[in-house]
Formats: sequence, structure tokens, C-alpha cells
Amino acid sequence: MVQFLYPSVLWALWLMAIPLIIHLINLHRHKVIYFSQTSFLKRVEKESRRTRKLNNLLLLLLRMLVIGFLVLAFSVPRMLDENKSVQGQSSSVVVFVDNSLSMQAENRNGNLLEQAKQYVIKRISTFPETTPVKIISHTGIISEKINPQLVQGVMNNITYSATTISVHSLLQLLSPVEGTTQPQIWIVSDMQENYWRSFFEMVDTSITIVPVQIDPDSPENVVIDTAWFDTPFRNAGIAQNLRVRITNRGTKFRSNIPVRLYLNDTLTSVQSIDLEQTETKNSSFTFSLGNVGWVRGRVEIDDYPIVFDNQYFFSYYVNPVRHVVLVGDEEYYAPLLKLYSVSGQISAHVVRHEYLNPGLIDSASCILVRNPGQLSSGIAEYLHQSVISGTSLVLLIDETENFEAEGRFLQSYSLPQPGRTVKTSAMVNEINLQHYIFNRAVQSIDKDTKMPNIEKLRRFQQFIPYSEILMATDLKEPVLVARPIGKGMVFMATTEMMKNREISKHPIFVPLFINVVQFAGSGVEPVFTLVSNQCFDVPVGDWSTNELPVLSLQPDGIQIIPRFQLNRQSLSLCLHNQVQRSGIWMLQAKQGNIANIALNYSRLESVQGYLGEEDQLRGLRNLSKTDIPFEVNTEEPIFALWQILVALALICFVCELVILRGVSRI
Repeated sequence: MVQFLYPSVLWALWLMAIPLIIHLINLHRHKVIYFSQTSFLKRVEKESRRTRKLNNLLLLLLRMLVIGFLVLAFSVPRMLDENKSVQGQSSSVVVFVDNSLSMQAENRNGNLLEQAKQYVIKRISTFPETTPVKIISHTGIISEKINPQLVQGVMNNITYSATTISVHSLLQLLSPVEGTTQPQIWIVSDMQENYWRSFFEMVDTSITIVPVQIDPDSPENVVIDTAWFDTPFRNAGIAQNLRVRITNRGTKFRSNIPVRLYLNDTLTSVQSIDLEQTETKNSSFTFSLGNVGWVRGRVEIDDYPIVFDNQYFFSYYVNPVRHVVLVGDEEYYAPLLKLYSVSGQISAHVVRHEYLNPGLIDSASCILVRNPGQLSSGIAEYLHQSVISGTSLVLLIDETENFEAEGRFLQSYSLPQPGRTVKTSAMVNEINLQHYIFNRAVQSIDKDTKMPNIEKLRRFQQFIPYSEILMATDLKEPVLVARPIGKGMVFMATTEMMKNREISKHPIFVPLFINVVQFAGSGVEPVFTLVSNQCFDVPVGDWSTNELPVLSLQPDGIQIIPRFQLNRQSLSLCLHNQVQRSGIWMLQAKQGNIANIALNYSRLESVQGYLGEEDQLRGLRNLSKTDIPFEVNTEEPIFALWQILVALALICFVCELVILRGVSRI
């Protein structure tokens, strides 16, 4: 069966009528030549008339064949193998083209994504025009129901996707075209194991799937895996230590790789690094910024041809003033009020238990509560949600007035309740200098340094899970513990901190209560990873319900309106695959720029691991690997059909010249 790749060209076959029309016109033209004696020409005329008519008919036929063969050649005819095609209107073809970032890799034939697209174009062109085709990629359904002639245009518009469709969603999309049955499904991909193994383990064995693996060469790729700060929060004028993890995923030694740090689009520092094959190293950048507000940062390297993992973005906000709410008596907090007034960067507000309200909780990045059992159940629940969102909570439970209410409060944080206050003669003997509360302020404690005595203490009957002991007595009894709750942190002190003059006058008192506030408060996460259907919360102040948030990427000028929901003092944003570019995205509203959000490509695509062996694919679901037809295929003819047609047209043209030359001699 013959199928034409460009059937519209066949309309040009009417050009074959031009030689016929010219021939018919010439039949009615007579040229009269006068001779004095014509009798001697009669015999010659009888002998040549039949020859001349035969030559004219041959010339007419050859000219029509030249035009016909050329038109057929330009329509690119192909022999259709009926065994490989899907017959009838009741069947369809579903093609998944892997356009994930790992398809940036190359092999001896070039770029993987371009090979995948060309493969689909070549194979789809062999199907009948009546076959409906559905094209899918990691961005979803590209085309729902098109004929094979339009596949090339669809393929040309497929670009890389920063997000990958989930396995469950892909299984749902691999359904036949509406109104058809018996779909033939092709998956054209590099078959990265971290994605496709779970897919093939879940796919229904009754589905016919043809996996087409485009084998990448071992990529010589250097990747920035991640970046992180030693301390969880940023402050102006304080040295920040940024660590960057870089991995050589190739098989060759790489030397003098420049690693550049940019802050607010200004090159701040450059380092070089050497990496053996498959080696991972950490680079460290130390810097401090005196200004407050938003800081936009990125770390970058130069590496080709895989470039999506050459940059890593981060952002954070430096608050000019930290707000803290002290719940209890003003007299009790007198040492802290004096300390915070001297610091100049902390604004403290004292409020009694009965006057604490949601507005005060939302305004503070850190809240200190003495006797938390005195809080109403509604405020206690609101405070708990605030801690989960990122607020730091310091519980001063050196004593309690309502033991049962305090137990219920601590239980909501999954914290064990210590026993009642007892007198002791212990001494603070252990301080966790590795914790971020102390490690920037206290380098070491001399063994001869006098530590404060503990006169009253509440002892725990059991160990606190998922917590760190920041201070303990010489009898290993916890005095101050810390435990993360959601995005926030809960500190719990079991001895007097304010009334004990040995503690309030000791040097450890200053870094403890300064850093508890400085390193506190919800803020935009420094890094987000672009994944499917990503949602996150951005803290905002006053936000009108009539305002639409706009995400903008500069200087590209890309703008989108994400799905959003206003929740307390946070704006919940859902990208739903709208964002396909990494970078520092600005969250904007009528009042200007609200936040800078760092979005990065997933590094999962940089991890090598392919279902590269045919036995692996067969072992998953009895599926055999289909080789890419870019090499010479011995099953195909030496010459394509269109080439044969061009050759026939050339032969006809040569024959015409021979006939004309013979006629001219007669």
C-alpha cells in the first residue's frame, strides 16, 4: 500500500494536460509550401507519415510522464507496511514524547529531544490519513485528535518542560482517542529509571505499549546539587555562611571549575573547584550584608551541553526590626525588656494572658509565654497554628498554676509534661554550642568559667522525641530543650530564667534570648523546586481580597497570575505547571513587590540511571525495547520511492532528447 507524505502536491498532476493541449493545438496547424514538382515526394511522405505520428505520440507520452513522475516524487510516496499500521477508524495512536530536562543530553546522533521528535514524525507518517493521533508530553496533552499530516507541526512546538507529569496522571492520559478503541501507545524517552521503573510496574499488562528508548551517551555533566545556609535565618550585618554542593556526574576529571556567587545581580565571590569522576564537594561562601529588605542570590557554573543544572537560585528577606510578644507580667520580664531596648533591633510588647489576641500573634515572629496553661483554648489553638506556619514559641514553665491545663497545652505540641517544681542544688554544666542559637555567639566555654546554679527545676520523666537539649545540669537533667513544630520552633525552659539572677546576669543570657528572636519568624522559603502542582505559602501583611497576585520574572518579562487563596496572614499560591523557568520570581500586587521567590529546576533529572538494557524493559512488563531507526536499516530499500520517481523522470527526459535528435536528422 502506498501513502503520500504530502498528498496536497498531487493536485499538480493536472499539469500533465499541458503537453496534451499543445499537441492537439499543433494538429490543426498547417504550413503550406509550394513546389513546382511534388510527384517525387509522394513515396517519401507515405513512408515517414507513420514514423512522425509515432514520434509525436512518444514525445507526448514522455513529456506527460516527466511531469507526472516529478509531481509524484514531490508528494513523497511511501510503501505502507500494513502489519505496522493501525487500520480503520476504530483504532488510534497515542504518543508520549519525553520532554523532561534530562533530554538535553546528547549522543552520537545529537540532541535527545530532537531525535525523539524526528522519530515520531517519521513513524507517524507511515499511518493512514484516517488514523487519529494523540500527542502527550510532560506538559500534558499537546493535541487530542489530529491526522498524521499535522504531527510534524505539533512536534516542532514541543520544548523542554521543567515539571514532570506524575505517573498516575500519565496512566490516565494514555487512553484511546475519544470515539476509538484499540490504541497503540508509544513512549519515546531516554527511560530514566527514577521515573519509568515505577510507571512500568504500575501499567496494566493488557495495554499495548511500545517503549522507544533513545540511548544517551554517558553525559559529562557537572551539576550544582543544592545550596544551604548554616543558620536558619538571615540578619543584617551578621556573617552568613552559604554552602554549595557540586557533583561531577561524568567519567572525566574536571579541573578549575569556576563557581560564582551573585547577590542582587552583583558578582560577590568566585571560587574554583577540581572534581574527580563522580566526586562531590562542598564550596563555602561567607558574606555579610548591611542593608535590609529582599536579597536575591544565585550560584552558577559553566557546563555544557546540559545547562539546566548550572544555576541555583535563593532569596531571603532581612527584617529591620524583629517583633516579640511577652505573655505574662511586665515585672517578670524586666531583664528581657532592658536587653531588647538596648539591642535596638527588637521591639518587645508585654501582654497579659487574657489580652493576647490573634492580631498580636500575627504581628510577632517570636512569642514568649509563661504559664501557658492560663491561655484560653481558642487562643492556644491559634498560637499552635502560628507555630506550624513558622513562628517561634518560648515556653517558660519553671512553675505552673494549673497543672492539668498545662498538660493539655503541651500535649497539642506532642511534648511531655515535666513534674512539679522541686528544689535542687544543680549547676548548668552543658551547653549545646552547635545549635544555631549559640554557635555564632559563643565559640567555646572555658572549663574554669563559673556557670549559673539551678535552685528550682522541673524534671522530665521521659525523653522528648525529635528534640535537642540546649542546656543541661551536671546531672544530665534538661534545662532548655528545642523541638521543631511544622515550620516553627518550640523552646521549653524548665527552670527560672528571669528571676534567677545568676542566669539573667550570665553572658549566655544575652545570645540565648537575642538569637531566639533574631532567628525566628516565618518568611519566604529561600528555595523552592519546580515540581508539578506546586503550592506554597507566602507571608503577607494587609491583602485586599480584590487584588490579584502576579508572578513576574525579570528581565524576561514573563508574567503569570497563579491560583491563590488568602489564609490568615499568608497567601497560598499554587503554580499548577504555569511556571516553566527557574529564577527569582517577584510576587507583585498594587502596592508593588511583595516577595522574591526562588524557583529552581529539580535536580532529579541530573541523576544518571537509565533503563538501558533490553532485558530490563522486558523484565518489567514483557515489553521489548524498540531501536531508533537513525542508523542504516537493512529492511528498508536502498533507494526511496521518491528517488526512483525522480530517476524515471530523468530517463524519460533523456529519451525525449534522443527522439528529438533523431527527428531533426530526418
